[in-house]
Amino acid sequence: MSALRGKLNNHDLNRLDTISNISIKTPPRRIVLSESPTRLQLQCVSGGSLRQHSVSLVGGGWLEGLFICGCSTSWTPQLQLTASLALLYIQPSPRCTQQDMELMLEGRNFRLVKEDELPAILDILSEHLPEALKFHQTVKTYLDDRVWDFQFYVAKTWPEDPIIIHFPGMTKTPNNRINESFSVFCPIDRLECLDLLQQEDVLIDWRKPIFLNFIHKDIMDKLEEFYSSIGTFEKVCGDIYVCEEPPNDLKTEDLTCDDAKLQQLAVENAALIHDLYPANDMEAMEVFEKLIARLPAYGVFESGELAAWMVQSYYGAMFSMQTRPEYRRKGYGIHLATTLTKVVCDRGYIPFVVIRPENDASLSLYAKLGFKRRYQTVRAILRPHEAIISPDD
Repeated sequence: MSALRGKLNNHDLNRLDTISNISIKTPPRRIVLSESPTRLQLQCVSGGSLRQHSVSLVGGGWLEGLFICGCSTSWTPQLQLTASLALLYIQPSPRCTQQDMELMLEGRNFRLVKEDELPAILDILSEHLPEALKFHQTVKTYLDDRVWDFQFYVAKTWPEDPIIIHFPGMTKTPNNRINESFSVFCPIDRLECLDLLQQEDVLIDWRKPIFLNFIHKDIMDKLEEFYSSIGTFEKVCGDIYVCEEPPNDLKTEDLTCDDAKLQQLAVENAALIHDLYPANDMEAMEVFEKLIARLPAYGVFESGELAAWMVQSYYGAMFSMQTRPEYRRKGYGIHLATTLTKVVCDRGYIPFVVIRPENDASLSLYAKLGFKRRYQTVRAILRPHEAIISPDD
């Protein structure tokens, strides 16, 4: 390691990464770079024949230096390359694409969650309801319906430090990079866990704009306090209303218009719904197509024309309820909300909605269905004072 110290300063040494859990039974004869700067080729001699293994670099990025100090020591079937074998200095890539992100098995403080771990994580999140509701339902929807491809990370000290994040946090961002947005949850009485997030500089590049999607206000306040020295927060606030115990006498009123009928939406309706969705710069049309195909999604059609609609989101919420102006004041909203509340409950979800404080009409509608305010949530754009822009941004 001393030989490498002569090449890298102490700050660089803090960014040394190792590769672990590589199933190779014989030591590598050579270690060389492949064409991809985020992979290594290990060439091993076994039984007189040359075998080549391709290995992902944890964290992704460009391989700047490689120092080999004898591959004959401490070799095991489950190899861990440490200072006694090879030291890699990995610089952050100038841009992190979704492909790069898929190679990130761990960051500085977080590790990628295996899918078979998610049910147990869901159980832990259920202990922190309703504050964990959005993240809890995101995991549940991912397990049940796989509407969108998320990558979940927990603290390396989980569950002692119960903080969890997922990428992306929303399905559309300006550069459509998977690490450009994220969502995070930790118990409100354990906000000190956010220190691990603030120190995370492998999975998250705080020097670039970041998009955060509906995170508990107390968590967001803590992040804003940390981020104030880096840049600015652009926030939109809403309130989480939850229907924990739907009324036993919850009934769907008949549609008053003879030509109106309720039916499951079709994928071809997605374009219109996305066009009129207020936050269509943060959610992709593709996600609307998948929501309609895989989750409860209903529309009221009048004389064959789509008049109003509502769908269940990939994070479990009942959202995107809209009525086109020419069809308003006909009771279509309450009809849709009542129907979807029943269906969401039947599917094992907890019905909830995000309502802006000034939206009196929605507040009145959901109060009739037994929804109650539980906490405030925030959607934010974090903009550094001096953003680092890559050539493809």
